[in-house]
Amino acid sequence: MLPASREVWQPFDPKTDPLAEWRTMNRAMTENPPEARLDKLVGLFARIGVGSGQDIDQMDDATKRGLARAAVDGRQLIKAVIDSGQLGRQVNNWNIPPRTLGRAGLVDDFLLRASIQAMGGILSNELEETVYYNTTKDSAGQTFDSGKNYTIRFAPGQLPMVNAFWSLTMYDQTFNFTDNPLNRYSIGDRTKGLKQDADGGLTVYIQRASPGKDKESNWLPSTQSGGFFLILRTYMPGAEIIEQKWAPPPVVATARETK
Repeated sequence: MLPASREVWQPFDPKTDPLAEWRTMNRAMTENPPEARLDKLVGLFARIGVGSGQDIDQMDDATKRGLARAAVDGRQLIKAVIDSGQLGRQVNNWNIPPRTLGRAGLVDDFLLRASIQAMGGILSNELEETVYYNTTKDSAGQTFDSGKNYTIRFAPGQLPMVNAFWSLTMYDQTFNFTDNPLNRYSIGDRTKGLKQDADGGLTVYIQRASPGKDKESNWLPSTQSGGFFLILRTYMPGAEIIEQKWAPPPVVATARETK
């Protein structure tokens, strides 16, 4: 038996090869073939050189050109699905994902798996482990803008009901963290020094510039330019979250940043 290897190979680079993503898929599916129940679908993919043991270099030029276009269009389609929020419910402009998130592959929901579960987050836990909420818009339905200041306020007794912990994380438009002076990329119940409001609620300040020293404990820095999006993760969520009876409060734009 060969020794276990945890070496992660680099995917092929789409910046230098228009067929790179298909090469990456072929290598991944060759190492970890799809389940036998998907044989008919895999057989269809094989006709264009995609799948376990396939070689797209053996395809004719027209097929290669089609695959190159499909790689670009496919990414745009998947991103549009994420931005639309139409795969689940929307409350307070937060997207509540379908209850099959984390199990999308088992129920053959390929669009859900490719968009929120893969492109938006690499992978997703099952419902009982984590429920993920995401938003790209404020309470007025306007897309987040790093030139504006925002708050999200959890009223007393309305923090996420979890049996482990919760966190609110900031991402730029490439699905990555953004540099900031606090080196803070998320805020939650494990954040040291978090201050409650006078009535026991909790207000988080979301903006690129400091809200002031007295509020920095509750500051989640946003991107320095362009847009951003937020993910609220609830780990070992309570029944109200699992049953979709609870939703995060809206993110409110308080003012445009002054310079």
